[in-house]
Amino acid sequence: MAHIEVSRAHKLGAKKARAAAEKAGKHLAEEFGMQYRWADERELKFERPGVRGQLELDKTSVRIVVSLGLVLLPFKSRIEQEIRNNLDHLFSAKK
Repeated sequence: MAHIEVSRAHKLGAKKARAAAEKAGKHLAEEFGMQYRWADERELKFERPGVRGQLELDKTSVRIVVSLGLVLLPFKSRIEQEIRNNLDHLFSAKK
């Protein structure tokens, strides 16, 4: 398995950060057929065959950790770039 880990600082506050994370979960479900659920107030878990991960929130940062199966290994750099772009967009203060 290949692992991707990306962190970003944010200034959204807890409520807006959770809303951004929920939006990320819905996007994963709609675009990639992933199942997602909140493990607790600060951790959103997602998975589908060949991919599993979690998005962790705190008051000032967001961290996403993804494990890719062998089938998706050739796409690791592209997937990582998409994760970076989406985190930058969703957790930007310019909304």
